[in-house]
Amino acid sequence: MYLIIFKLPSGNHVLKLKVNRFLRKIDAKMVLKGVWRHEDVSKLINLASLIKNMGGKALVLEENIIYK
Repeated sequence: MYLIIFKLPSGNHVLKLKVNRFLRKIDAKMVLKGVWRHEDVSKLINLASLIKNMGGKALVLEENIIYK
């Protein structure tokens, strides 16, 4: 599994709507506000690129559970 962590620029409601629709379309699971989990890293990278191009910040990480 992979995680995307992002912060959208304030006031850009169109980007917020696009990001939320995309995450729901690919059936990503929200972990926390601004942190989502999905198994397809390429889809998360595409989303991170969109967010960065629109002035936001985004990281895509590989999930690794150390202790459960």
